Amino acid sequence: NSTKHIKMGPWDVVRKIFSEEEHKSMSIHDKCDLFFHDYNVTPLFVQENYLNAVPHKPEAKNKIKKIELFASAARSLSFGDLVEKNIRSHNAWSLLPVQAIFSSLVPGQVLEGHIGAQINFPAWFGKNSRQTKMSRLLQELTVHSRLKISGNKEAMNLDYVVPLERSIVSPLLRDGTAGIPQALSILSEYSLVREDLESLSELSSWPNTKTLFSEVESKVKAAFTRAYNKTSVPTPYAAVPIKKGSKADFDSLDTVPEEEEDVPDVEEEEEDSLEVDSMIVVKKKTSAKKVDSAGSSTSKGNKNSKRGRKK
Repeated sequence: NSTKHIKMGPWDVVRKIFSEEEHKSMSIHDKCDLFFHDYNVTPLFVQENYLNAVPHKPEAKNKIKKIELFASAARSLSFGDLVEKNIRSHNAWSLLPVQAIFSSLVPGQVLEGHIGAQINFPAWFGKNSRQTKMSRLLQELTVHSRLKISGNKEAMNLDYVVPLERSIVSPLLRDGTAGIPQALSILSEYSLVREDLESLSELSSWPNTKTLFSEVESKVKAAFTRAYNKTSVPTPYAAVPIKKGSKADFDSLDTVPEEEEDVPDVEEEEEDSLEVDSMIVVKKKTSAKKVDSAGSSTSKGNKNSKRGRKK
């Protein structure tokens, strides 16, 4: 039990998955637990190294039966890959035990024996990195040539990469330095830059083969680069440099012209006055004389009333 919970690396995990000696003391749950040491990497290690397994089963002595064992393991790995795709795309993490059975338990049980060669690191990581790079290069070419080519990345890869490379590089191979103007005109026609030619060569080449641009002489390449740097044809996607203003321009921004005072318009005042507004009834002001006369009459009346009371 002391060694049961020791953390193992993926190389040790793969060795145990295909080891007949280790399986003798392991239950089905222990075999599935090997997958969960690192469920992101273990399926890749199993897929990379299952062909190096040497099965100890009696039927493995027959070549046809041995091929059938490897075919059964490959089929199980394919099912595990489908399960992993559903897990990643739908966040169905409850399916991890199912993936453990297809990607680890079944291949190890079918090819039970030992690993007969060095355990290799999964080549998937390098392939995935290269695929990401190629996709980025295709995207750049598609964006740069958008004014002339209406296809997407797939169309660029299938229909345009090889013809574009040949149309640019062929004049350099055929005419040498005399073919530089023709190559530059094609670059300008499709709004491509010098780096795009390297991308075209890399995308159109097959493994272990030379690119077409690598066959061009070094002096022709150097002359082509110098001619391209001298022409510097503007591209529609290039960033426009911002012109820096002088100090006088910034000083002029500080001096703000004085604003003229708003002179009220007479007509507007008349329109806004209460007297003109037909919706408002304005009380008429009584004159001061009427108020004084009314006040004096009331005061006289009060005096007369007081005199009458005394009598």
